[in-house]
Amino acid sequence: MAEKPRVIITTAGGHIAPFEAGFIRLHDLLGDDYRLEASVGGVKGLEDGISEPINPALLDRFEAGAPYGADRNPGDIGKIVANTRDDDIIIMMGGDNHLKTGRDIQNAGVNVIGYPKTMDGDTFAFITCGWDTAVYQYATAARHHHRAAAGYKRVFFVGEFGRDRDGVLIPSTAWGGADRGIPSEGGVLSWEDHVLPRILESYEENGKRYKIAGVEFPFAVVTYSEGTVIDVIPDPPRHLQSRDSHGEVKLQPEWIGMNLVYFMKQAGISAAFQAYTYSGRDFPPTATDVLLSEMACEEIAGMVRDQDFGKCAMFEPQGGFYVATRAPLEEVGRKKSFRDSGLFDYEQLVPDVGMLEATYGNLFRQSLGRIPNKDDLVHKTMQQAR
Repeated sequence: MAEKPRVIITTAGGHIAPFEAGFIRLHDLLGDDYRLEASVGGVKGLEDGISEPINPALLDRFEAGAPYGADRNPGDIGKIVANTRDDDIIIMMGGDNHLKTGRDIQNAGVNVIGYPKTMDGDTFAFITCGWDTAVYQYATAARHHHRAAAGYKRVFFVGEFGRDRDGVLIPSTAWGGADRGIPSEGGVLSWEDHVLPRILESYEENGKRYKIAGVEFPFAVVTYSEGTVIDVIPDPPRHLQSRDSHGEVKLQPEWIGMNLVYFMKQAGISAAFQAYTYSGRDFPPTATDVLLSEMACEEIAGMVRDQDFGKCAMFEPQGGFYVATRAPLEEVGRKKSFRDSGLFDYEQLVPDVGMLEATYGNLFRQSLGRIPNKDDLVHKTMQQAR
């Protein structure tokens, strides 16, 4: 009896919340006709030829993370080719970097299909698996911190994922009801001339709006990207600096938050911060993200059966939601910018709520409802005078 063809699923780069949902759906669709295995430890498992049969009994659709391990290894194509067979199929669950790795593996003669994974929606898949969960977690945090900000007349900074793209910051600022967002795509920002004045505007406006017995409660909730660069914030001390496997400096959102609080207090205003980067990866996936992961894997299963290699699942708007389609790995893996999308006013540091609703409302509204009114987030006791 001929051996079943092998499908090797590889979780590459930073993990996302709905990976396990994808593993389970692929096993449901392909498990009878293919040997489904996972490369152990991510791309390193491909290099070393180490894989493990997928056991769906050990997986949970609503558990986050990479169940067979992941890494940020860019991949040694020669080693990967040497440790795969002619009829093997690699499913590369990756973002812009690793979808390009998948393209290179495909060009070297190994069958590859891509799954669009990135927390910040920054590939040309229009939307990506993992994005909805990340925005949900950060937006929910921003909503919750309104109480502490208003009650103590402070500026509360909410740190978020995003090295050099604002795909998480923009929608989480809007759906989190935050007053301003400090982006990563705006270049070097001036604290005195740009960031601080915008925060003070919101702080004072909220004070005029929210009062108890005539006493104003000024405050502001401000999101910031871990990759933001502000002129007054120095580099972290050398002993805190390190680089990842791509040679990029590892970001320190806590360092940025500490400095934002310091400079806010220098301006005479109480401040606090909390960084939430890993909650976007580690907390349970939203039902929307689970659905999208399953939809992507249904398209991938179709590509496996069609032997349509060198492609990646992607999403396009259709009706009130999205439909899974496919496109070349190289096309989907291109990194897109939000700087010129019109979704965010980089001068005023605020999202364009109407455009966001029109562009991505069908995604984020499923999990977060409508973009909140500020009154929905602030103590009712502070709204009695109006």
